Amino acid sequence: MKKFSIALFALASALAISPAAMADTFGFAFTTPNQGPSGGSDIFAYGTLIGTLISPGVWDITSGTINVLGATTPVSGTGTVIANPNAPTKNTILSNSGQWDISYDDLLTPGASGHTPYVDNFGLLFSINGVEINIFSGTSSNPGFSGAGKNDYDTFVDSRGYTENGELNVYSITPEPSSLLMLGTGLLGLAFVVFRKAKPAGLVLQS
Repeated sequence: MKKFSIALFALASALAISPAAMADTFGFAFTTPNQGPSGGSDIFAYGTLIGTLISPGVWDITSGTINVLGATTPVSGTGTVIANPNAPTKNTILSNSGQWDISYDDLLTPGASGHTPYVDNFGLLFSINGVEINIFSGTSSNPGFSGAGKNDYDTFVDSRGYTENGELNVYSITPEPSSLLMLGTGLLGLAFVVFRKAKPAGLVLQS
């Protein structure tokens, strides 16, 4: 019975890995090389993004973290992604400060050839201690934005009015899919072997 329980545990572990393999993990860093329009100091934000592939090259970011460093920013610290319930279309909320509506879609889209994934004009939305932070790409009307998926112009803005222009770099840190598949297959095989050995042997008739 104990061996059978071990087999069930191995089988459950293998099945649990399957959905995890469908989620992709990205790292990101936002930097401001120059002082932004609010007159603040340079800031640095970094963290992780976890999302699912919803169409070729497009990920819906469902969770993640952000860490913001900067002496004069209105908000610094650690926060989390505000998931978009309307993905892949944008969602709009009233900021906690009540100053304005915030539109976001929490999507990563493929960059142009040779570029990393990037966010669009709605971008990613985070919350740190009740303050919303939106990181999004500029538009063709903003200087420095070259379009075509090249993320060389991004904006960091929080719901209290602080704004910085900088660059968001996103990179994939998802484990190799083939490794996850091999691990899951191995656990399934182990469960089968243990189950076979746990079966009671047939009666042997002696003459």
